[in-house]
Formats: sequence, structure tokens, C-alpha cells
Amino acid sequence: MMTIQEKLLKAEQQFRDGSYREALKNLHKLVAECPVEEDQLLSRIFFNIGHVLLQLGLRQEALSTWKSSLRIVPEGKVREQVLGLINSYGMISTDDQSCDDFKAFSSIQISRYLLGKRKGCFACLAEADMVMDLISEHWHDLLDSGLLQASSGIVKLGLFQRYHIDFPILKDIQHVEICYDFRRGKVMESDDPCLCGSGLPHYACCGAITDPADYLNGLK
Repeated sequence: MMTIQEKLLKAEQQFRDGSYREALKNLHKLVAECPVEEDQLLSRIFFNIGHVLLQLGLRQEALSTWKSSLRIVPEGKVREQVLGLINSYGMISTDDQSCDDFKAFSSIQISRYLLGKRKGCFACLAEADMVMDLISEHWHDLLDSGLLQASSGIVKLGLFQRYHIDFPILKDIQHVEICYDFRRGKVMESDDPCLCGSGLPHYACCGAITDPADYLNGLK
């Protein structure tokens, strides 16, 4: 009978061979089999699940899984690898800073738009396209203004949160999320350790911006 370590090596090989769904199925089985006291091993399993989810295009699920890994073992190799994969908005980074900025801007505006809807989601793909077209127009206006040049991620995030788009059906809703650390009696800063215990900065964990693509899941 194979040990858990041997099964994990097999799943990792399946991942390298491109058999992502088979690897994911076996990794999920290992989560159930792994003793809770084997925290290093369990953390490694979750980290591998995150990589499989990323290859399957499930970016937000991948990040959530990596954060679960870090809540088991907050320090070490996993933390450094996760921080190397995300940008200043807590999203999976691309090779294009402008693309990262646009995703963060879009996500904030989509979230604000959906707050004005009773069900909190898009009714159809046509509605989502309309909203994205409007967001894109405002994004180009923002680029042309020069306000984003040489600005840090924190400065740009504040600008994105203050930027107002008059959506056709949206009432005047001002939504800026503020996280407060009651233990230390202060508003959470972007680089403060996340309160969940993952060991990641707040911006990279519970304060991360949702990827815009995740708002569109399930639409046809």
C-alpha cells in the first residue's frame, strides 16, 4: 500500500504531465487521508491543489487554497511563493502592470454596480458586457488623465475606490471597505499582517481584490 507521501509524489507527477483533473481528484483524497498533526504535509497538499486550480483557470479558488495552506503553516517556502505570484492588489499578477491595474479597477467598479442590484449578480452576459464597456471607457479616460503614472499600488487602489461611474441603474452608493483591528485599536493598513493568521499582508489575503472574471462565472 502506498504511503501518503508516495501518493503525493504521484499526484505531483500527474500535475507535471498535464493530467490536472486526475491530480486534483487525488489531491482532494489526500486532504481527507492526511492526519491533522502532519501540518507540513497538509500544507504542501493544499499548495499543490492551488497550482492545479490555477492551471484549470480557477484563479480565485487557487488563491483561497494557498491561503488555507498558509493558515496551517504561516511561514516558510509556501509564503514566499505565494507572495511571488500575487500583485499589490492581492490578485494573481500578470506580466503587464497596466493589465493588473485594469483588473483591480474593473473589480471595484463591478462590485459597486452589483451592490445596486437586488440579487447582487449579473442577470445575463449582455448586461455584463454593457457594464464592462462602460468601465473600459472610464478606464481609458483615467489613463489619459495621467493620474496613474509613477503611482504606487496603494495610491492607485485609493484612486480606484474613489472613482465614481454613473451606471444606468445604480443608485448613489459609496462603498469603501474598511477593515479595523480591534485588538490594536487601529484601521488595518495594506501591509499589516492579516487577522486570519495566514502570515500574509492584509492586501494579499482577506483584503485582496476579487478578479473580475470571477463575477462572470456561470454567465452565458
